[in-house]
Amino acid sequence: MKVNKDTLKKNGFWLGLGTFVAIWLVALLAVKVGGGESAQKKDWEKAKTTIEGAQKGGVKTKAFQEPWVSHGAKFKGHKDTVWSDAWEVQKSMYTWPDRMPVRIDYPDDLWGDPSNEQSNRNEYRDRLYATQFEGLEQLVAPVEFDPSFDVVFPKQEWKQTAREAPTREEIWLAQEDFWVRREMLYMVRDARDAVARFKDVTNPKEKLPEKVVGHKKLHNASWELDLLLEESDRKSRRTISPKSPSRT
Repeated sequence: MKVNKDTLKKNGFWLGLGTFVAIWLVALLAVKVGGGESAQKKDWEKAKTTIEGAQKGGVKTKAFQEPWVSHGAKFKGHKDTVWSDAWEVQKSMYTWPDRMPVRIDYPDDLWGDPSNEQSNRNEYRDRLYATQFEGLEQLVAPVEFDPSFDVVFPKQEWKQTAREAPTREEIWLAQEDFWVRREMLYMVRDARDAVARFKDVTNPKEKLPEKVVGHKKLHNASWELDLLLEESDRKSRRTISPKSPSRT
């Protein structure tokens, strides 16, 4: 077959370009195949070396494990101590209504025998639960609730019927809400009591104004009472003098 030299000259560029692309693709394929095999071989050798090294190290002995076991026991003991201390502080808040038919310590505790558990839970919902709110409003008197005690300390609204007792989880959640809100009342009561306590800081050597026969100065973190006393119409009693300074 004769090749036309003029045709070769005219299309030399395209022929050369096609030859280059073919050679480039072959070279690229060779590099990828060779590189992949090389990488796989390196991974295999690395894994083999790791396995052989672990086999030579031998099994960990009891002497090796003992310090770690002791270390773990130490921290477990500390955790149990922390939990125990926390429980001692708050165990008194876990109360239940009087005349409970059964003792409940945990959310999953049964409310009596299976035959009467539903009726016991209904009794808690229908009668016992509400008894816990009696007298709570007076716990912080004369503090007033805005807009009312029932809004600040709402009761659980039970939606079950007589044939559908509340679940143990529902009862426990209602009781937890009661406990938390009651503790907040205790905090308000403690704040009230702290304000009500005064320390006597009267200076017995302080010079008193005319006709003043007694002096009392009391204060706490929020208030101070500086009272000057005068004789009253009744000899057994004294009255607060209008000369007493007004301080807060």
